[in-house]
Amino acid sequence: MLSPLSVPYTVLETVLNKFKILNLKFKIMNNMFFRLNRCKTKPKLVSGLTIVELLVSLAILLIVVVIISGAFIDFRKNQALIMDTDTIVGTLRQARNQTLSSKDSSLYGVHFSSQEITLFVGGIYDEEDPDNQEFVLSSTDLTLNTNLFGGGDDVIFNRLTGETSQYGTITVTSSGLSKSKIVTIYKTGLIELQ
Repeated sequence: MLSPLSVPYTVLETVLNKFKILNLKFKIMNNMFFRLNRCKTKPKLVSGLTIVELLVSLAILLIVVVIISGAFIDFRKNQALIMDTDTIVGTLRQARNQTLSSKDSSLYGVHFSSQEITLFVGGIYDEEDPDNQEFVLSSTDLTLNTNLFGGGDDVIFNRLTGETSQYGTITVTSSGLSKSKIVTIYKTGLIELQ
């Protein structure tokens, strides 16, 4: 004989079995839907650089390098102009000091040419004199413009007074920078950098 509880249990069991079958059908349908849907979606992006990103990065890097190298070249040219001007002023002062101290009882002077200056002994510049001290200017785009009283390219200092008859200006120009420095030589022999 069947108990009253056994009936609902069997009904419950049948309902559960049907539910399990429906749940299984739902899962199968769900999987099929996602498979169909997956084909319609965009593929997943792979991490890494595309060629466009690489080219943009290289272009930015190239622009930065060009800007920095341009500034560095201008800096080097400016330093060369300063160094060459200091060499000219130093050589003129050395010639005047050696004349004032009567070193070897001689006059001293400085000869200017396009890419070098020469410290020489005596009242006249002699290119072949072994005592000449040549100073090569470092900048290749440098231009020397001598504007001395009486013309010429030599500045000779007088003994005891240090004065010179070849006073005037020497303009040192860097064509790459469009900058100039002016060395002024006064009649008293004093040298000033402007």
